[in-house]
Amino acid sequence: MSATRPTVQIVESERSRAVMLSEWLSDCFSTSVATSGVGALGDVDDDTDIVVVAQQLSDMRAGELLEGLRADGHDCHVVLLSEGGVVADYEGDSFGRVLEWPLNPERLRAAVDEVAGVSHPLSAGSNRLAA
Repeated sequence: MSATRPTVQIVESERSRAVMLSEWLSDCFSTSVATSGVGALGDVDDDTDIVVVAQQLSDMRAGELLEGLRADGHDCHVVLLSEGGVVADYEGDSFGRVLEWPLNPERLRAAVDEVAGVSHPLSAGSNRLAA
């Protein structure tokens, strides 16, 4: 993990949603955005601490992205953003945390904090998510 602010790669096909998620985390993390799985595979490097990924991208599913990251030797934490009750499909995968939409800044920040094992003043008291 970075000695300074942890680095988070947001991977979401909808650019406006990706930018929104990035803005939600930018107070506590260094963020970057990819709008495809292929783009994320090219962007993630040894300085990437956490990947926040939508379950379905325009070019691949989140599980395929995770496999590609691991095949490339990246051991970063991964937070999956799930749509509509398909969380059970990902049990047993190596996602550090699975969140369902709708999200808000506090829930996302708490999940990223949780997988990163860090606490920020902005998320004090909310670093655990309800089941």
